[in-house]
Amino acid sequence: MPAKRVPEFVREIVAFYREHRLDGEEFNRFVDRVSTKPFEELAAKYREVPPLSAETLQTYMDWGKSVAFKVERGEGECST
Repeated sequence: MPAKRVPEFVREIVAFYREHRLDGEEFNRFVDRVSTKPFEELAAKYREVPPLSAETLQTYMDWGKSVAFKVERGEGECST
């Protein structure tokens, strides 16, 4: 899931919880009752990365940046 779509996904999770919870039901108990399946289905809507275009450019930019993301590896990287 592109990071830029996570806030939208979280809003859907909260809306789903509010709509379907029992009175006073805490979130963890709610998930135990309904299972993770509904959340997996919600997440599936956000997994696809759209093709790069003028309309989707923001999806390809890191938060607070003005250039498209690209994978770079440099000296001293933890994963090296």
